[in-house]
Amino acid sequence: MGDQKDSLVKIRRKKRDEWASRINNYIGIIIGIITLLGLSITGIVYIHTNLLPNRINATVVPTTNIQLTSTIAIQSPQPDRTIPSLLQKKFQNQHNNAPTITLPSNVTGGDVIIVAATQYKGQITSITDNHNNFYYSVTTPQHATENSDYAELYYAKNVVGGPTSITITFSFTGNQITSDNIGVYEFSGLDKIAPLDRGVSNSGYGNAPDGGTFFSATGTMLYFAAGLDDNGSNSAPLAGNGYELQDHQDDSTSHERFYTEDRISTQGNSQTNFLIDTNSDWVVIGASFKAAE
Repeated sequence: MGDQKDSLVKIRRKKRDEWASRINNYIGIIIGIITLLGLSITGIVYIHTNLLPNRINATVVPTTNIQLTSTIAIQSPQPDRTIPSLLQKKFQNQHNNAPTITLPSNVTGGDVIIVAATQYKGQITSITDNHNNFYYSVTTPQHATENSDYAELYYAKNVVGGPTSITITFSFTGNQITSDNIGVYEFSGLDKIAPLDRGVSNSGYGNAPDGGTFFSATGTMLYFAAGLDDNGSNSAPLAGNGYELQDHQDDSTSHERFYTEDRISTQGNSQTNFLIDTNSDWVVIGASFKAAE
């Protein structure tokens, strides 16, 4: 009887070990699949090393529930960016070689000031303000016709705040002075170190002025465009797709116009275009500015 009992015990142990080995193999396969899929299971893990040689098998016993978390194709998140905003603006048309524009409200320190200007004859020689902010040109001066109908676009970054008056000096003097159109715009939420991402410009003839195309793959951007044509029409131009028209002006003396538009966008293409009523010589300058992180 004793030998028979010992034999039964050995058989049961053998079957138990066989089942344990199979179970551990299944668990190993399951864990391998979970690892390949980039999933994780939260629970208590028991490690068995005595069932198969040179192999470690893990048995996962969930505590209260099983939590699966996918980690497939996770990209590094883009940094959060501030949404740029137009805080104030001032447009002025003068017959003056060095007009001064005072913004209606105090400027906020750290913001960006954009200056757009057009003049029939002459170019900007300097832009200064009462806080000694430095104004950078987006492009070289552009003109719609040979040596006339000039457009220029400037910006100052991380400006000193407070009451702000800006003086724009043109190259022509005396009886050579013609009317000039100037728009000044304060934007918040732009990068303080290097806000300008890219500048574009173009000139041509027709009723669809277009400075060029921007593409953003890095996050929120401010797109700003300034244009002019020489047809003298008093009708307002239409802003480009997704843009808001900010200012427009007819110069009845020189038959030169001025218009600006802006757009806040995240990613994708953006034209710097307008639509005007009459075919005309035109020029457009555009700039893209990066939002602050």
